[in-house]
Amino acid sequence: LTGRDPSKAKAKKRSDFDEGKFDILVLSDAGATGANLQGRATWLVEHDQPQTYRTQKQRRARLVRGGQAYTSPDIHSLAAQHPWEEQNRNRLERKRALHELLFEGQDETHDETGLAGRIRQHLRARTSAA
Repeated sequence: LTGRDPSKAKAKKRSDFDEGKFDILVLSDAGATGANLQGRATWLVEHDQPQTYRTQKQRRARLVRGGQAYTSPDIHSLAAQHPWEEQNRNRLERKRALHELLFEGQDETHDETGLAGRIRQHLRARTSAA
């Protein structure tokens, strides 16, 4: 399923997958946009690492969302033991942590004073780890 597929073809492939006509669905990032695969999908294998946390979150949201049939889909990322891949993994992890800190926490410190302190704390931890 790619971004080049016409909308009807995408819908047909998703429907065929949901109905069990085939068990493996290969998607590009563009093809995955808007796909709701939580009904049957139990695995996600990323054959390349995304460049941004937003892309990673979008990919994984195809399986992990409200109404999913499986409580814990398996998510695997394939990556080489290469300095560039390691830097990318570290960058994605920092972005994930910052995103959770800023947007997903149930913290009362989300006024500008508390938020600034949390950002400063996160950045200090990041620089001391480097």
